[in-house]
Amino acid sequence: MKQAEIQKKQLNELVLWDKNPRAIKEVDYERLKNLIKELGLFKPFVINQDNIILGGNMRYRVCKDLGYKEVFVSVVKTNNEAEMFSYALADNDRAGYYEEDKVAELVLQNPTLKLDMYKLDLGYNSSLEDVVNLFIPSTDSLENLSEDDLKKYLEENQNKELLKILTTIDNARKIKELIRTNQNGETDEGLVLLNLIK
Repeated sequence: MKQAEIQKKQLNELVLWDKNPRAIKEVDYERLKNLIKELGLFKPFVINQDNIILGGNMRYRVCKDLGYKEVFVSVVKTNNEAEMFSYALADNDRAGYYEEDKVAELVLQNPTLKLDMYKLDLGYNSSLEDVVNLFIPSTDSLENLSEDDLKKYLEENQNKELLKILTTIDNARKIKELIRTNQNGETDEGLVLLNLIK
């Protein structure tokens, strides 16, 4: 049975994989940096025998920015690029998923949790705040809003309520059109909504 060896290495010994297919948006990079500042580094990097990072390229960049000198690594042996890619995919694989109702319950029971620090895999990227909002009944009735009023509502709420607005097909069509014309339509919430109402 294969098992990687855990070691401690100098951060400057590690090498970014030049074919790493993953990228990160600046806003998520800052979120990752804040997570590491608050919780520390608790997951080892995955590297091969040549110190090439196969898992943890984004954390590596954050650790350099934060001044880390030593880190824990999980060392795997790779014989070719296909094996390197396999480890990279496996390290970032999200086989499991969060059950929204249970997450919302835990968040509501732990009100000091910083909701904007985490993203969840629900089949799409979602913030903790979005998940909680799915289970908190809205007192606003948005079913009969005019297009102008709906646009104003979305701008005031920075698109955070999009998933709760889908109360009628008519509003769904209006929102879809607004997102197409809205400069902020590239938000995660907007993309999720577009996928839901295509």
